Amino acid sequence: MPHIRCLCPHCRQLLEVPLKLKGQTFQCPKCQKLMRFPVDPPSVPTKKTSRRRIAFFLAGCALAVLIAALISRPVAPPTPHSVATSALRPVAATWITISYADLLDKDAIIRTGQRLGSALHDDQLRNAVQPFVDRYSQLLPVAIELTKGPDQIPSHSVLDFFALGERQPAWVAILRGGRIHIVTDDKNHTKVFLLGDDPQQSYSQNYSVVRHCLSMLSRLAKGDLNVDVFAYHNDYANSELRLNTTPYSFRAHAFEPRKASLNLDALTAFFAEGPEIQGAALKKGQGLILYGSEGPKQMLAGNPVELSDLAVAYRAVFHAGDNKAFISLDPNKDPTRVTVNFGGFLENTRLGSVVLEADKRFKTITSGLDPNSFKDLRNYTRNFVPTFLSGAERDLLNGDQFNNSKWIGTRFWYYPDTIGVDSDLNWEYAVITHPRFTADAERSREDFASPEDFERKKRNTLSPSIRASIDDLNRNYAQYAQAFSEISELTTIARLMGLCSWLSKAQPDWLDCDELLSVDLPPWRTDIEKTQLIAATVFLHTEAEMPDQHQVAAESKVFFITPILERTVGDVFQSSTNIVRYLSGEADPSVASHRKFDLEAASLLSQYQNSKVRDMLHSKRDVELFAEYVAGALKPSRPAAVNNLKTWITANEAALTKLESTVKKIEERMSVEMSSEDYNALVDRHNELVDEYEQRRTNLNPVIERYNALDIQHLYIVEIGGGIDLEPSKFAIRQNASSPRLIEFENRIARVGHQWTDLGDSGKWIRSDNLARRASTIKPLAILDDRLAVADQVKHWVKTDVQDGSWRTAIRLDASRAQEKSYDARQQTLQVAEFAGGQLQSLLVAQKDGSGRIVFKRAERQNVLPPQDPPVWVSTEHSELGGRN
Repeated sequence: MPHIRCLCPHCRQLLEVPLKLKGQTFQCPKCQKLMRFPVDPPSVPTKKTSRRRIAFFLAGCALAVLIAALISRPVAPPTPHSVATSALRPVAATWITISYADLLDKDAIIRTGQRLGSALHDDQLRNAVQPFVDRYSQLLPVAIELTKGPDQIPSHSVLDFFALGERQPAWVAILRGGRIHIVTDDKNHTKVFLLGDDPQQSYSQNYSVVRHCLSMLSRLAKGDLNVDVFAYHNDYANSELRLNTTPYSFRAHAFEPRKASLNLDALTAFFAEGPEIQGAALKKGQGLILYGSEGPKQMLAGNPVELSDLAVAYRAVFHAGDNKAFISLDPNKDPTRVTVNFGGFLENTRLGSVVLEADKRFKTITSGLDPNSFKDLRNYTRNFVPTFLSGAERDLLNGDQFNNSKWIGTRFWYYPDTIGVDSDLNWEYAVITHPRFTADAERSREDFASPEDFERKKRNTLSPSIRASIDDLNRNYAQYAQAFSEISELTTIARLMGLCSWLSKAQPDWLDCDELLSVDLPPWRTDIEKTQLIAATVFLHTEAEMPDQHQVAAESKVFFITPILERTVGDVFQSSTNIVRYLSGEADPSVASHRKFDLEAASLLSQYQNSKVRDMLHSKRDVELFAEYVAGALKPSRPAAVNNLKTWITANEAALTKLESTVKKIEERMSVEMSSEDYNALVDRHNELVDEYEQRRTNLNPVIERYNALDIQHLYIVEIGGGIDLEPSKFAIRQNASSPRLIEFENRIARVGHQWTDLGDSGKWIRSDNLARRASTIKPLAILDDRLAVADQVKHWVKTDVQDGSWRTAIRLDASRAQEKSYDARQQTLQVAEFAGGQLQSLLVAQKDGSGRIVFKRAERQNVLPPQDPPVWVSTEHSELGGRN
């Protein structure tokens, strides 16, 4: 059968192609990429043929290609302006397996307090595992290069255009989460990696999300964008990615919405009016309409609420994957710190900042201290909430805490199950009925032997003081909201999240709500960890005396212990004797135990004398013992009543001493000869003074006993956990067509316009414009020009060894960041080096194992030369230069 020779346009492999494939698409056996016959550059016949036969043949090929182009149409085209280049006949999927097991820190602590290594195999913990493993999708394009060779122009992640915490569109965080990964060559080629089996189907399912990124890249291409879509799976349990290396490929220059689109301008104008959102409506031909009333100024993190905040709430509800929306403060590898965990991509947003601050405010409710300034806010809080007592003060009143030597951990939560939204049976209308979270608390997981035991007892074993504090917060929520802005703003979040949870129930398949992902989010940064707030509440009273609420509030003192963690061990403990006291806690050790503590104390002092105290604390128990030691060493000022008692005792003791001295002098005078009259007078005086002495002594002794019985009572507090649950399924979204609130809402909004409308007793109301938009082109992002400017500065280099197939690539992203890849064909290994500020940040090595898996490992080598511009290995005669150089 006649063949012709041609070069693969992707990997430059010389191919012999049967003539019977003319007009068809076939796959390169080396790089597995698809191409259409005839291939450019023109093929060369392997046998001599007449010019006439060649002419007829070429004409036939051209006709076949033309006919194929006319009659072939790809299923579900990407956009009306795209051209598919995928196969005309099904091409079998080729799957490869990529292992990232060696890259995982299996000792990392997930938000449940468990180790990542054990949690990977528990399907019920997928939500907690997701943030640790989804990001390894970044290995997928590297695996393709190891399998098929380097791209003509090296690619890099689209995320390289966006720094954490800076202004960026809402879709960026979804890519940063890792379930979607997109790379670009900064010209006209991009690869998209999506979860699924079939890349074309995965693209269709994710189109409304990825189109925003592709639209940006199409502007960068200044013409058609060539897109390769790949499907993959992430096997958490085995720490493996399975990648279908057969892409769905197409070319397009626009990525328009496929449904009616939200009117973002109208929604922006609505939020600019500052209404308190009351409800919404969904109507075909009109889209999503929001309704609000005149009320308190709507703020988030001290800023007026904007459309970007709705976009954050929408993203948290619709695109969180298994890691549903929440915020929590959880155990850290360093027991003196807590990890700040977010779900639903709430990190680095104003919404996330508010829920974090609201969670931290529980520290004021328990200790009385502000979690940021660490000032004593107890009296400040009582100005707004007269019934307020900190959890520590309530413990002092209960008097039970000090009889129990066991440390009781508590986690505080806000739950959304009381946030109500009523809707009709068609999901057309929604009215917010109760925009308020409910506070609750539970015991820490670490206090129980098993998860089952924890679930049974986590609430009914709470201390009475904690239960009373939670009840007071829920009962006086409005007053607490006046005292603390983040609690007030939490109500605003309840409105936004409640509406988005209703929208997820309604699922309007005719409306492209993912248009919200194009909204720019303002720059914001949230903490990833915090130092433990450790405090001691101190109160002085007799052991027999039970103080009242007024005494505790007026006379107790709160000491902030956390700063001591930053002091040196030698400065804090001074001697090994004090370290023994720290190690033994409140217990008096036995002789044998004391000897053991002596040895350990000497070792600790020798090892950590010049280190920070926190460096010596390796477990939760160490932190507890440290807090107990410091609290026990506190010397609080005594209250006025105690000082008055001491003054009275001192005065009476002085009087007794004076009486005793006078009596002795009288006795000395009585021993000298004198007249009977003088002697009898001295006797009378002596007896009077003795009687007075006895009377004073009788009165003084009980007072001294009472004084000696005074005891400093301490409460040690280590706040380890807490959070806010924002999971959409937990909101109380109800279909109730007969709801009085819903009926009243529907009647009211019939009179509301997109300017403020006075509804009499109902006050002023406003709605967003009700014209849905089907845009013909995607509006440029406000920050897109900055991204294009960044891309224009990126430099690329490629060098291929034609002898053995080894190759190297380099990308200079900016003055600070660079990436280099090096493939050794003889060893069949690929090294990937990441640099920042001229320093090596990571070095990965990829290699196939005996089963054909591509295994990634971290290289121990650290002597990798920092990148140069151009790289030292670049030479004009042996390199292929891509991009701008």
